[in-house]
Amino acid sequence: MAPSSLSQTGVLHLSRAIPLHLLKALRAQLRSQFHLPGSTGIDRLAIRLHHEQPGALQAQQRGFCSLPALFELALHPRLGQLLHQYCGWPAAVLSPIFNLRAKLPWSLNQSPFTTVPWHQDFGATDPATDPVQLITAWIPLTASSPHHGGLEVIPGSHRLGWLPHRRDERGPEVCAEALATALAKYPDLQPTALDAQPGDLVLFDQLTLHRSLPNRSRRCRWSLDLRYAAAGCSSGRPGLWSRDPVVGEGWSPEVAQLVAQRQRALANPLTPLQKRVDLAA
Repeated sequence: MAPSSLSQTGVLHLSRAIPLHLLKALRAQLRSQFHLPGSTGIDRLAIRLHHEQPGALQAQQRGFCSLPALFELALHPRLGQLLHQYCGWPAAVLSPIFNLRAKLPWSLNQSPFTTVPWHQDFGATDPATDPVQLITAWIPLTASSPHHGGLEVIPGSHRLGWLPHRRDERGPEVCAEALATALAKYPDLQPTALDAQPGDLVLFDQLTLHRSLPNRSRRCRWSLDLRYAAAGCSSGRPGLWSRDPVVGEGWSPEVAQLVAQRQRALANPLTPLQKRVDLAA
């Protein structure tokens, strides 16, 4: 697959691109956070936790983003190789905009955030940071098909540019009229549901339209969404840590300090979190 293909399609689904031992280590550290007996996988442990302690899973998700294994994965040289191959970046840094998500089955939790509407990740960046050119790396930790509440994308939609967004009860969403107008103008742009397995990697442009589907399975769907920028360029959200970790440096005491800075900033209600989507709204 040619390095230029990401700029052409706005999305790439790379099968078996992530070393499985990195995912295994992250799942093991996640499992240790549940404090529940047994060796059940995180997809089933999340269901148990929901039944025994409703609301606990959602409350813990921000803390999951400080696990060392997450950064061993996010800053692994393999990610740098792939970003170099498909984005042309000689070096890359990790943006402080990232999430580790646990999506419960629709039958158990029909909260507004169980699904995510059509949106563009550019909206999560600070409006004071221009220019910004981020790439999202979406990594399933468990099976992620349309049945499991997987990802749906519109290849080529990055060519539409930044579309008007609004906030609804499920979070930022492309305005329906703007989306309909854009898709009517370019009828070749069609949604594609992804069937991804642990070890797969989905790379997409910050302007690529995407959403997540309802989880119709009986298991919790886990995924990791990371954002990267070329070294020396804006990573989209300044001030959450003193520098952006470089892909390839892995987990270290210095990276641990950066992660702690980010966690403290996010926990501080006085931290200004400006998002482009709110300015647009």
